[in-house]
Amino acid sequence: MLNALFLAGPRWIGDILFTLSFIVSMALAYKRGWRQAPLLYALGMASGFLFEYLGVNYGFPFGHYEYLAFERTKVLGVPVPIVMAWGAYVYAAYISVDASGWRRVLAASLMLVSLDLAVDPAMVKLGLWVWRTGCPCIFGIPVTNYLGWFFTSLIALITYKSLFEEPERIRWGLLTFLSLYLPIVAVSHEFIPLASSLALTILIWILFRISDGKKLFDGPSVD
Repeated sequence: MLNALFLAGPRWIGDILFTLSFIVSMALAYKRGWRQAPLLYALGMASGFLFEYLGVNYGFPFGHYEYLAFERTKVLGVPVPIVMAWGAYVYAAYISVDASGWRRVLAASLMLVSLDLAVDPAMVKLGLWVWRTGCPCIFGIPVTNYLGWFFTSLIALITYKSLFEEPERIRWGLLTFLSLYLPIVAVSHEFIPLASSLALTILIWILFRISDGKKLFDGPSVD
């Protein structure tokens, strides 16, 4: 439901595990008193839809590309599963970061760029979309796309931080974000992009945790 790649054969196991992880995470966050958790998801979807619409129709901010799947689920040229995935991605990135204030916003945006190092090469290989913008590229994907991911994520997270109170850090947040990789692992044959993405994600998480004044191996502040 929440993932843009539900069409991809054996990936259904990864999709289901990620979806369950997301639902449990959202329910636990809400139970702990973070009533704005669904609003973060909604803002992620809103930002995703806006910039996917601009991207598909005008090439901003990702570059020029075309979706080859999801024909029956498109709204103004944007596939609904993609929009839902944006909401889940933004939510998972934000709760995963063990930092506070604007560092949390920046780190979550960077982690989503890191995630896309694995997502886009795998999805292009599966034929779900195709790029019309040329290189310079990273793993065969135009650099403009990664800049677009950063910009789209940043807008959603800045909006959330400006309107709502920042939630406390969550112990299982990083696990929720790492579950985003499960559907990719299930179908990806692009080992170098996947490994690079995972390594960079962990590095970003560590660096921002340390920058927030925490020791690397101390437990997060919220059980």
